Amino acid sequence: MGAGSIDPSGTVHLTSTWSIRGITVRGDYRGTLTQSGGALTGIQSWRGLDGAGHSRTCQVALVLAANANRAAIQ
Repeated sequence: MGAGSIDPSGTVHLTSTWSIRGITVRGDYRGTLTQSGGALTGIQSWRGLDGAGHSRTCQVALVLAANANRAAIQ
């Protein structure tokens, strides 16, 4: 699960927190959305069961599907 905001120019900021096998992971993502798609980049960080901190960068590319059924953009 995550939460975030999008401003009128399409700039997105999302944060998320989830747990898996006793490890809590936090994500922080930023990017831009348009009517045809967009891109987000971010960092996921967590502390391992051994107590050591870890992180990795993430990238997401969003594209409009060719035959997507979608509501009209208002």
